Amino acid sequence: MVAGQTPIDLLLDERRAQYEVRKDKDVEINGTVIGKDTEDGKKVIRRERIRMWQTRWKTSIKNRVTFTFFRSIQERFQAKWV
Repeated sequence: MVAGQTPIDLLLDERRAQYEVRKDKDVEINGTVIGKDTEDGKKVIRRERIRMWQTRWKTSIKNRVTFTFFRSIQERFQAKWV
C-alpha cells in the first residue's frame, strides 16, 4: 500500500475485465456488470478495482500502523510526500 502498487490479483482481474469489454463481452467485477454499452468502461473497471482494494485495506488485520496514516487508498495516491 505504501509503495502504491496495486495487488497483483486485483490488477490481473482489472486487465481481464478490460479485455472482455474490448471483445464486446459483458463482464462482472465486484457485483457491477460492465458491457460494451457502458460508457467509460475502463473508468468503471478501475473504480471497481479501487473499491475492492479499499475494502480489502479496511478489513485487513495487517499493516494497522500504516492504516493510521492512510485510511483510504485515494488518500495515499494524493499524498505527494510519500
